[in-house]
Amino acid sequence: MINTNTNQATHILTVGIDVFRHKNLNKTQSLVNHDVSFVVIPMETAGVSIQAVIEEQNVKIVSINPRYRRLTAFLAMVRVLLKQRIDIVEIYPESYITLGFYLISRFFQKPVVVIARGLEHRIADGRLRGFKLWILAIVYRGADLVIYNELYMTEVLRDRLGVANLEFLPNSVVVSPARKELNDHACNFLFMNSIKFFRHPEVALEAFIRLKELKVFPFDSQVRLRIVGLRQDAGFHSNTDRESKLAEMILGRDISVELLPWTEESEQHLNWADVFLLPADLVFLNYALLEAMARGIPVIVQDTPGTERVVTDGIEGFVVGATPESWLAPMTNLAVDHKLRSRMGSAARERVIQQFSSVSMARSWLQHYNSAIHNHKGIRDVGANL
Repeated sequence: MINTNTNQATHILTVGIDVFRHKNLNKTQSLVNHDVSFVVIPMETAGVSIQAVIEEQNVKIVSINPRYRRLTAFLAMVRVLLKQRIDIVEIYPESYITLGFYLISRFFQKPVVVIARGLEHRIADGRLRGFKLWILAIVYRGADLVIYNELYMTEVLRDRLGVANLEFLPNSVVVSPARKELNDHACNFLFMNSIKFFRHPEVALEAFIRLKELKVFPFDSQVRLRIVGLRQDAGFHSNTDRESKLAEMILGRDISVELLPWTEESEQHLNWADVFLLPADLVFLNYALLEAMARGIPVIVQDTPGTERVVTDGIEGFVVGATPESWLAPMTNLAVDHKLRSRMGSAARERVIQQFSSVSMARSWLQHYNSAIHNHKGIRDVGANL
């Protein structure tokens, strides 16, 4: 039974998440003043999650044994549920282990919230099917609430998986008190995302090469491009053929282009950038895009379904097609006009403050958690002390 005292704290157990990163802190930090705390059992074994929350008041990381990840994750979950008061179990789906997390939650009679996080794309294109899909369907349909943050997931979750209790909640970011100061006499373009099949940094690079050929600045160093997202290892996200193509495109050219590995530490690159570029088939709501806009950096993004929900063409930046020709004119305009960059950057920052800041999203998270509890038992309001 869930305690009916509405004035006490709410305790959430988060399981299945690969790594609890700094961007996950946006949600937990926004809820700390509403007496919501988290116990997190991440699937990683390198201690990254522990370092991320080392100074956090309302997040505790429970480690697992690297040799027996699944077994020790289950045991850790049972131990937490036996020894601590937990009001909601929050599950990040990950193949077969997801069913185990779900069954344990139901054994302890806890409300279950599933956080859709990307597996849905593999369902949409047919890469995830058979027994794995059947397992996910059981968990998604049985959950008290499924929360998703990408528009393409709507059809997959509602029509393909038959999820009834479904809520859309976009990404959010922390907005710093002061906006970034943009360069007056130079322009730094930034692409900063892991290079996946639906992102196209080569489009931005080709447009940049053509921009340099126009010689809009007297000195080459005044217009620069930085592509942050390379992975040279053999891991899941590795895409060495496309990375090699990027290197070949700048080989022998005297242009200011940097090709750098992906990093979670985005601050140094955002501090450097004057324009953020996102040529991708999925724009809404890219986390790095929101981070850039929150700092007052104008953006150029590809025209895809949902793009209009975060960027209005000509206001916060430019919305363009998928070809280098489409990117050349807006990149040129922003490169030569620092007043345009400043005006669009201010609009971008204001849009994030109003719609996508972690502070503005805190109430939505509380409402959704409350909905899960009511779907399960119909007893207690979460964050009733707002």
